[in-house]
This record gives sequence, structure tokens and C-alpha cells, in this order.
Amino acid sequence: MKLNVPNGALSKASIINYGQGAIWKNISASFSYDDSPDEVISALNTLTEGIDLIEGKGFAEVSSYGDSSITYDLWYKVMPEKAIFVAPELKFRLYYLTKRYGFTVPYPIAVEYTVDAKLGVPSRIPQVVENRQEELVTYLRSLPYFSKLNDNQIEKLAQRAKFKAYGKGELIVQEGKKDEGLYIICKGRVQAYLKDEQGNRKIVDELELNEAFGEMAIFPGEVSPVTAVANEEVEVVVIRDQEIIEAIESNHKFATEILQYIEERKKMVRVAKGIKDETSKLTSNNGQRVRVR
Repeated sequence: MKLNVPNGALSKASIINYGQGAIWKNISASFSYDDSPDEVISALNTLTEGIDLIEGKGFAEVSSYGDSSITYDLWYKVMPEKAIFVAPELKFRLYYLTKRYGFTVPYPIAVEYTVDAKLGVPSRIPQVVENRQEELVTYLRSLPYFSKLNDNQIEKLAQRAKFKAYGKGELIVQEGKKDEGLYIICKGRVQAYLKDEQGNRKIVDELELNEAFGEMAIFPGEVSPVTAVANEEVEVVVIRDQEIIEAIESNHKFATEILQYIEERKKMVRVAKGIKDETSKLTSNNGQRVRVR
């Protein structure tokens, strides 16, 4: 049976495409042989987080081995009409991911290295590592909530802390996932939010320069109650949970400062959830408590 539909009727109709649905797309990136494939793939797998246009989880894999680099493909599923928006966003995020993890992009084509011929050719080509240790110590000393720590304690925190860069729209921490440590904003602005039962975003706080988040990392087994997203180009200092716990246990005044800060953040989360504020002890949601000597 043949059905003829007048053009006039078609022009007024809403046409829905019930075709093949989401399709697989990919972007590629190349990194040095000095960067472990396990570490690169793990990092690339986080690149799609927080992009609502991507359906399900993507995956990264090694695509090929070149003369000076390994090429990786990041695969993701997206509706055909949305693909044009997703690829530029992923490429934008790739720049910040490279900075965060310190991966080496094989560019420029030729690099001159100074090597002592008497010692032979090194098995690993030396990379230029940016040393920001002194800057990190100075920055931590300037923060009011670290004023209770002495110079040795500050330097110990700085030894294992690191700077991390994020682009606008990237997720820094996720609600329901374990925090990497305490994050301190040294550039840009961050929005902390949670989602209600209907999936609507409830803003908990707008965080600015020198403010911190990720504080639940100090409680064993606890997860983040909020998602933190970069509102613009952001750089944070990340201090691992174990270093913060050791500082709390060795300095009672610092412990009081940081735990009071955590209580304030808990109150803000309760307000966002519409829960009546009640006086609570300095414990995590699972009842565990940080020991303070």
C-alpha cells in the first residue's frame, strides 16, 4: 500500500526519528612511552563524567604504537544529532587532564637533550618536571585554617600535595564517590551541589579562592555528599587524606579548626536536602570519628 502525504502536511508536522539511536564515536590522543598505559587509560575513562549528552559509560583503549608515542582511543555513545557538541567538549577537557596527570604529549617533533655520553644513553628520556614545591609551601602558610600548624607540619603536608587543573564544566569530586583528599581552590570558582530524588540540582555552596572541599576524605569509608564542578578554569591543591589525618592527630588546635569547618559544611548539605538542622557530633555519616590526640 502506497501512502502519499502532501508537502503542506509534512511542513506542519513534528517528525521524530526512530532510527538506530545512540552511536559509538571516538576521539584520539597520543602520549609518551614514559606514561604508563594503565594510568593513561584509567585517566581517559574519567573524561566523559558529567557530560549528560553521553549515554552510559565510555571506555579507552590503546589504538596503536608509534615511533615516539602511544595513541589511545576514547569511545563513547551519543545520539547522532548531539555528536557535534560532545567531541569539542572532550577535546577541551583533554588539555586539562594532560596537565592534571602530568602526561607528556610528544610535541614538538624534535627536542634537544643534554646527555653525558660517558654514562651511555639513558633507558628513560629525561622529562622537564615543573617544581612548584616552594610555591606550595608559601601558599599553604598563607591560608588561615593552616595557621595553627608549625613550619615542619606545613612542609610535610606540601611534600605530597599537588596542583591539579580543571576546565570549565569538569567534575572535580562526585556525590557518592570517595574524595581523593582535601581540595583547596588556588584559582577560579567551584560550585558544590547535590541532586534530589527527582534528579534536580540543589546548590550547596559557591566556592571561591582559598576555600576548601573534599573534607569527608578524612573519614574512613565515607563518600562525598556533594558534586563539585569547575565554574571556570580552576586550579586546586590536593592534600591526601592520610596527610590531613596525621596533621589532625598531631595538632589539637588544627583538629578543632578543621572539624568545625566540616560541621559547617554538613549543615549546608542538610539545608540543601531540606533536613532540619540538629546539633551533631563531629563524626561522619557512618558514625566513624577521627581520633584526636
